[in-house]
Amino acid sequence: MTASYTVRAYRVRVKHDAGIINITTWATSKTAAARCVMAAERCPARSIVKVREA
Repeated sequence: MTASYTVRAYRVRVKHDAGIINITTWATSKTAAARCVMAAERCPARSIVKVREA
């Protein structure tokens, strides 16, 4: 049996030194989207302001 995952677009709002930016990414959940952005931007979890489905 193969696992089935639904990949959706998520918009992640991140607070940086220069201000707040929105990043759109594809992931299977809100948590996965936040982790993907944290890894790409090299930022801590506290810098994630909001995650919502795009």
